[in-house]
Amino acid sequence: MHRRSFLKMALAGGTLAATWQPASAASGLVSKFQPSEPGDNAPKGIARSLKGIVTDNETPAVVNSLSADWMEIEFGPWNWNMDYQYNCKWALHLFNQIPNAGDVQQAIQHPSYEGWWLTLNEPDIEKMSASAAVNLVQKQMDIVLSVDPNASVCLGGGSQLHAPFKPNPWLPKVWKKLPAYLKPSIRAFHTHYYPQVEFGDTGQIYSPKPIKAYLTAWRNWIKKNAGDQPRQLWVTEIGLAATDKVRADSRSVLYPVLVQTAMDGLAERWAWYSESKRDGYLTLYDSGNAERTPHGLVFAGLKPGIYPISA
Repeated sequence: MHRRSFLKMALAGGTLAATWQPASAASGLVSKFQPSEPGDNAPKGIARSLKGIVTDNETPAVVNSLSADWMEIEFGPWNWNMDYQYNCKWALHLFNQIPNAGDVQQAIQHPSYEGWWLTLNEPDIEKMSASAAVNLVQKQMDIVLSVDPNASVCLGGGSQLHAPFKPNPWLPKVWKKLPAYLKPSIRAFHTHYYPQVEFGDTGQIYSPKPIKAYLTAWRNWIKKNAGDQPRQLWVTEIGLAATDKVRADSRSVLYPVLVQTAMDGLAERWAWYSESKRDGYLTLYDSGNAERTPHGLVFAGLKPGIYPISA
């Protein structure tokens, strides 16, 4: 779901609370977590302290202030540039851009480069046609693979509204049109999931079952339609809109634990959408006073969002 559209829907008729309301019901669990301090190689924009704060609002993917093994993903024209990625653990995000060979050559020299490239965001919501998407991805991949033939690409499969198994799917048309020579290098798909898109602020958003069902359907599609080789599933955005009702619900503080439970065994990687920006989503730390939010304290105690997937 496109973030602006989703927020407009989720927050319609409601006013965001001005301050965080810690949930007393979860205080016992929250107090057990002791977030580790970022290492000496933390990038600019990250304070080297327990309170780690991003000061550069246009840093696309950084060493997460909560844990160096997590990554925050943002979007913009700087994303493919490894100079801004620092110790990113996941992928260089091409988004809808076409780099030149020199850009790619520079990026792969970075010590944190692990061969992964992310492309597309929510092309279905952007109303990108299948032909346009194939043309873009082909140009992107041709250039990347010309420099690094072993590169791996994680292809954006669209939002949850137009997933491959929904009534109006987007990805199958693209997958069918993609040249066969590119498909072996596409080793993952990424998608987004916002529970309030389906359920609003009802109690169902605090159940792992809908997330598990969504990811299970994705994996079934991958196995049936792209099962010629192992391919990963990444959830590159997940989060809760910070409505008054969500802020007042003690269960929301434990939402990172719920997500962890739902993802484990079904998605190889997942990322929280909003780490520190006041953009209407539950944040993990407050960029204004550098304090971790209750959600951030819980999140900091979780293992990195990368899992082995059983056959």
